[in-house]
Amino acid sequence: MRNPEEKPSRLSLRKIDLYTRTNQLIIDGTIFIFSLAVAYLIRFEAVPPWPVTKQFLIWLPYFVAARLWVNWKSGIYRFIWRYVSLPDALAIARSLSVVSIILLLLRLLYPGRAIFAMWVRLPISVIIVEYMLSLICSLGARALRRVLYQHGLRTGFAASSKPKRVLLYGAGRAGILLARELKNQQNAEIVGFIDDDPKKVGTVILGIKVLGSGKDLTQFVPDLAIDEIIISIATASRKTLSEIAATCQKFAVAAKIIPSLQEIFEGHVPIGQVRDIRIEELLGRDSIEITQFDSEVRQRYAGRRILVTGAGGSIGSEVVRQVLPLEPDSVALLDKDENSVYELEQELRFRFP
Repeated sequence: MRNPEEKPSRLSLRKIDLYTRTNQLIIDGTIFIFSLAVAYLIRFEAVPPWPVTKQFLIWLPYFVAARLWVNWKSGIYRFIWRYVSLPDALAIARSLSVVSIILLLLRLLYPGRAIFAMWVRLPISVIIVEYMLSLICSLGARALRRVLYQHGLRTGFAASSKPKRVLLYGAGRAGILLARELKNQQNAEIVGFIDDDPKKVGTVILGIKVLGSGKDLTQFVPDLAIDEIIISIATASRKTLSEIAATCQKFAVAAKIIPSLQEIFEGHVPIGQVRDIRIEELLGRDSIEITQFDSEVRQRYAGRRILVTGAGGSIGSEVVRQVLPLEPDSVALLDKDENSVYELEQELRFRFP
């Protein structure tokens, strides 16, 4: 047994959660105090005169309490900082705008000669600057948490195992979904995309560069020390599969493929469950396009009450987005991550009112 008086190891200190809701409130409260103070300093280009400073001191506790209360009621503190995303940013911007709009209304509608007008009516420039600073700092704190989390995952995995160097063939929707999945798994280093669309070559998607087209594959595989090629095209043709398989065999590189679009759509396997290329895929007929079985899928789901489990993940959320245009009676979202389900719900209510 460990001696009770023994000092905790560095590893155990790392496990202390610094991002509990209480600590999130403290961090945000500090940000709001800082933002309001700096807004006054910018407005008056120095320490403001005593009447204005008194106005600042009177407003400060009510202002911070109002900001935190609105954030709490808006569900901002249910968000997981290490997974902060664009819907989170929009929700934070909406939450912060509530208090700022109230302050603007007080400034514009409260009579300037009425009692307590000096204390009630904040300068418009202070309100606007404070809002911008609060938004930038709030998002910055959450983005920093995400960066540190992802860096910690990469560092931890690198210390225990060397990730495979992976090249993704296909930078379409399926390729983007797969890239997100692989980034979370941490056992693969995505070197780049290959795509036959000349418009995509040279672009950057999710921080990953589209290096070239399929004809450049024989050059990139040895030059970039690729360990595995994953075909991230849900409707890859037999010709494409044969050419990639031949290249992989030539350089002794593993060749994988994502499940077919129909398998993903029917929920048989997730997109991240890559597999070896089957011999029938090289010898059989070409993959069918989604338009060929769209009517069958629509007939299957139209008017039905559908429950999507794992709806908060990248694959589950995409399944929900694809199912809704098929006109089901209703769609229920189920996931252990309350935050991601809330984000998806807000997005869907906006896109499919």
